[in-house]
Amino acid sequence: MTVKRILVFLLVLLVTEQVVLATNVGIFYSPTSEKYYGSSTYKTIIDGLIEALEFGKINYDIINSLDGYIPENIKVLIDPSNAALTDSEVSVVENFILNGGKLLAAYESSLRFPDGKLRMNYAYGDFLSIKFKSWGSGKYYFLQPTDDGEKVFNVSNIINLPRGFAFLVETTENSTPLALWVKEDKTIVDEKFPSAAVLTQFGIFFGENIYLHTSVSDEIKIILVNAVKFLAQMPPAEVDFMEYERKKLSSKIFDFEQAISEQYEAFPERARELEEKVKNFKAKLYAASDINSIKELKKELDLLQIGLLKKYSIQTRGIWLDNQSIKKTGSPERLRETIRKLHSIGFNMIIPEVIYKGKTMASKLSYFPQDDDFQRWSEDPLQVIVDEAKKLNIEVHAWCWVFAASSGGEENYFIKNFPDWIEKDKYGNIFTKNGTAWFSHSNPQTREYLIDGILEIAKKYEIDGINLDYIRYDGDEMGYDEHAVKSFMKETGVDPYKIEKYSKDQVIWHMWREEKINSFVEELYKRAKALNDRLLISADVYPSLSGARNEKKQNWEAWVRNKYIDALIPMNYKGSIEDLKIVLEMQTKFKNMVYLYSGLQMINLKSTEDLIEQIKTSINYLSSGIVLFSLSYLDRYDEDYIRNIFGVEAICAHSEINSLVKAFERKLHEDLALCQDLGLSESEVNIVLEKWEKIEFGNDVGNIFSQLSEFFYYISDNIKNPKAALILSDEISWMMDILRPKVYKAMPVEKFVPEKPVDMIVVDNIKPLPKVIVPFGHAKVDGIFDEWKDIDELSRFFVYDTGEIFQPYTSVKVMYDDANLYVQFLCEEPYMNDVKKVSGPRDTRTYLGDSVEVFILKNERDREYYHFVIGIDGTIYDEKGLDSKWNGDIEAITTLSDNLWCAEIRINLRTIGLEPVEGGILKANFTRNRWRAGKPQYSCWSVTYGSYHTIERFGTLIFGE
Repeated sequence: MTVKRILVFLLVLLVTEQVVLATNVGIFYSPTSEKYYGSSTYKTIIDGLIEALEFGKINYDIINSLDGYIPENIKVLIDPSNAALTDSEVSVVENFILNGGKLLAAYESSLRFPDGKLRMNYAYGDFLSIKFKSWGSGKYYFLQPTDDGEKVFNVSNIINLPRGFAFLVETTENSTPLALWVKEDKTIVDEKFPSAAVLTQFGIFFGENIYLHTSVSDEIKIILVNAVKFLAQMPPAEVDFMEYERKKLSSKIFDFEQAISEQYEAFPERARELEEKVKNFKAKLYAASDINSIKELKKELDLLQIGLLKKYSIQTRGIWLDNQSIKKTGSPERLRETIRKLHSIGFNMIIPEVIYKGKTMASKLSYFPQDDDFQRWSEDPLQVIVDEAKKLNIEVHAWCWVFAASSGGEENYFIKNFPDWIEKDKYGNIFTKNGTAWFSHSNPQTREYLIDGILEIAKKYEIDGINLDYIRYDGDEMGYDEHAVKSFMKETGVDPYKIEKYSKDQVIWHMWREEKINSFVEELYKRAKALNDRLLISADVYPSLSGARNEKKQNWEAWVRNKYIDALIPMNYKGSIEDLKIVLEMQTKFKNMVYLYSGLQMINLKSTEDLIEQIKTSINYLSSGIVLFSLSYLDRYDEDYIRNIFGVEAICAHSEINSLVKAFERKLHEDLALCQDLGLSESEVNIVLEKWEKIEFGNDVGNIFSQLSEFFYYISDNIKNPKAALILSDEISWMMDILRPKVYKAMPVEKFVPEKPVDMIVVDNIKPLPKVIVPFGHAKVDGIFDEWKDIDELSRFFVYDTGEIFQPYTSVKVMYDDANLYVQFLCEEPYMNDVKKVSGPRDTRTYLGDSVEVFILKNERDREYYHFVIGIDGTIYDEKGLDSKWNGDIEAITTLSDNLWCAEIRINLRTIGLEPVEGGILKANFTRNRWRAGKPQYSCWSVTYGSYHTIERFGTLIFGE
């Protein structure tokens, strides 16, 4: 849309009737920007925006950037000055705009990378026709709408913005100034960069963080509200997609050109070669006549940039071959073709799914029935894989489901024939909520059978390793099969069904189950090494050690420290680079003790570029290797990119020492040739080689490591060319890093005895969970309380996190009838004039003031519970779980006297699927929120030792006579 057409649209809009918007406005919430600003500041920004929208009666949805898309109903997307954004987050907004959406942005929106560093320009810059120039302060206090701005904002006078800050931008002819920065006398502050707000066919941009000023005056709210309404009624933009792609690529070429001068200063010939390529890119881009030509040129540039990344000749490059992908090949010959293709891309380790769902792909195995789909093959698929891989020097590691016995709710061979081998949850179910059944972790027969069945693969096939998957529990509710319960009670005297959350017994139960996994891994490892000491044992593990232990009883640190695992493949299945970096940072703590290969998912990444970025990031943290999940999804990505990031042929990082040494020597010669281009003399080259030849490369890995360490310092002391010395030192350091896990394996270490997880809470002298009988009765919710006179109080209330008696006195009475639960709260309050009332319509957040709450648990397994809050003024808030849109059948009234306030409540249990009958049981809790001097005091009937929503700490009501 040209500027002229925008102006015409302004005039048309003036004579149209303004309409309160339906829910077609979205607020783009970015966890990345929240981290950059800090939660408090970011919340202040969003709260200011929401204040303006609610002032203008504009409905809105908050859209999490991690969702990866903008819902179709959204027409206007508001970026609350999201300064730091990932490329994926930017892409979400770009796709929204290109599909006809409108953007309202301000201040720093999209100006920074996720780490906070400035971009060359706003990522939204091309759409908003702005170019970042500088940050200004101390004189940008007044915003004057232009004539066009008055028509959009419906405000004509000068607006005061008290901070005086602004991001100054250069605008183009494709934008319409809506406001200017002026002094109090209305003169322009900066003639060169005067624009305080601009309009394009794609959206509106404000140079100040206008969301922080909505509480200053209603005029600022009006500006924001009318900007949103204006954008909502604009027609879709006319997008020249070819020009858009051309600009993006032009910017990418510019960034590459800048990087060349920085990274190749020491290699002028290489720099000149790359600069010549840049010239060719520019010429090709100028001559491009269609969008496909631009896309091809972009790929060419991408591959060049990827090709310049550091390449490793020792690096594990694995991929899981899921059973469905193997079936999809359709025949032994096409399976061979697939393996050859993987080799051509650069993979040196394949992990075929051999044992899964209680069956196997392999015809020679006897412990698990062969999958029906593979029985029809003319050859054994595992033998095909092993034979073809050996020809190509690809390692084969057998992927084995360990404790997961079935999936999809299928009652397979083991469930039907060996029911005692199958684990149960605490409610007696064998299938988890996701439809998976599990083998018992504690039954000796089951454990022995699983180990024998897994090791049979190594006895009958020339595999290089065994890859253990599902080597864990499904969750904390699992492990209650008959054998486990009896064994645990016999060993500890504790009934696992009676263990309370946060008790010491809970730790005993956790560590007992954790040890079942640890001891299984240890036994399998020792037996595997006795069978073939070159067999590599790896495990697919949860990426966070804390999550692995607390949720899955998977203490992979113990396996590493006690040296009964050779390699770990953390399943780093993250959607964003930032989340990936968090887990990689934690994992680096263990990279010197075990081979760590970052497991990366290909299921739902949005592009090949995203996959490459994840591979690149993983290698930056763990250069030893990566493993991709899985072959079924490989075709979604451009294999040229993967081939290019691998770059050179490589052997696995865990290879035998003699293979590693040969690779070390080849790399040393390559580096010496490179250093000679930097001025390293022939005599210095000879000094290095002579020292290298003196190293004794035997089978003693500790001795090799020590000599490489000496070699490292020898280089530092004897090579005077600083750039050459740095290159050589880095490579020797890399060699030592490759050897570190082998060195750790060879070292004597004390047995590592795990302690409870650090973040597992244990409460001394824990308050027992209350259990009471409640009488049958009926109350009229009228505030008179006659029916309650003969009903006993349940007990005094306690401080929610310590268990101490709560003051002032608080208690609760309960009774029931055929349909309802009746509750009466008695809350002493000596400072009745100072209570905090949060009043409003149904579902006002009255819990932020003096209030009482009722929690009712319907289904512990599904964590389905209901939550009712009654404010001191009678305001009702209720929700199902955390869904406040749900409303129950509830009556409530409150009464206040000089030093006591009471709440009388009726809750219809039948409407939530519960039938109160004599002898029946209901898990529930009752709580009070008291506010003094702006701070809350929390108390409850059953002590939760944390959040009220801790359902495991609800007490028990037994329906009496």
